[in-house]
Amino acid sequence: MNVSEYIEKLVSLNDRDREREVWRLAGPANSKFRQEVMTKLEGKKIPISKCGVQAICERLKITKKGSGDVKTDGKESRHSLMLKAKDRGIKNFRVLNKSELMKALAAGVTQQEIDAIVAGAVARWKSGWGKKKVQNES
Repeated sequence: MNVSEYIEKLVSLNDRDREREVWRLAGPANSKFRQEVMTKLEGKKIPISKCGVQAICERLKITKKGSGDVKTDGKESRHSLMLKAKDRGIKNFRVLNKSELMKALAAGVTQQEIDAIVAGAVARWKSGWGKKKVQNES
């Protein structure tokens, strides 16, 4: 079975069966095939170290949803939200917490609103660095 047929098979399965099928690729014997699958899913060459079973599962969830719009039901992991933020080109997405990621990826959010969310997160992150930390009164 080639990579394209395997991906088509995975996309056609339900979530539980898809995850089981992907976990069959675990182990060092299938590392090259996992890399080919991730390369096909991402559209660019991915190093073998980034082609684990979990990464394939997360990428397939994003691919299955198609448009990439995030539903704000709170059931998505921070990792999958970060992958979507990366795909959308949001800068400094790593410093955003889960709720900020969900706000930034929600449908109908303008670029200015995203920039404001990211600026607040970056300011919070930068305030944690330095010798003289200001203690909050809480």
